[in-house]
Amino acid sequence: MKTIDVQPQPILSLKRIFAIALSGVKYRLFRAVVTVAVITVAMAFLMNILTESLIKKAVANSARDQIANLHRVDQWIARLSVPQTGEQIIAGLAQADPADPYVAELAGMSGKTPDDLASLQATARSAQEYLQFFQDMNYGRRRVLVGRAESARIFDHLQDPGAYDKFTANLSHMKTLRF
Repeated sequence: MKTIDVQPQPILSLKRIFAIALSGVKYRLFRAVVTVAVITVAMAFLMNILTESLIKKAVANSARDQIANLHRVDQWIARLSVPQTGEQIIAGLAQADPADPYVAELAGMSGKTPDDLASLQATARSAQEYLQFFQDMNYGRRRVLVGRAESARIFDHLQDPGAYDKFTANLSHMKTLRF
């Protein structure tokens, strides 16, 4: 076995011990300050991103509300200046929610109750589907089925029993057409 000789260790003075401890503390404090500075900059960056997104959201909501108000004004101007066509009234009723002010307006203008309009909404939705069906159809087929009638006048045309019989007879010959 090898022998290990321990040399006598130098004895440091109190001043030297204090200087070594102080330099270690200074180094660790410097590293702590740098770490705190980096964390502070990172937090400031994240707060900047958060603040920016909150401001964007608030501005977007405000702009959306202002645009909705302007849109409401435009709708009123359009309603007061130009009467709605039958197709527009059908489309509006078909798409409106029962709590929508438009339904209350239609009820007031037509003399019906909102409950009466609720039953008419299902009819309006069906009418909207039929109007879309005829609108998507090519001119030749539409002319054979309903003559020169277009848009909501198709319903008036089909009220005539002779026209309806002709419509169903011609429809039965069009095998590729699904009604």
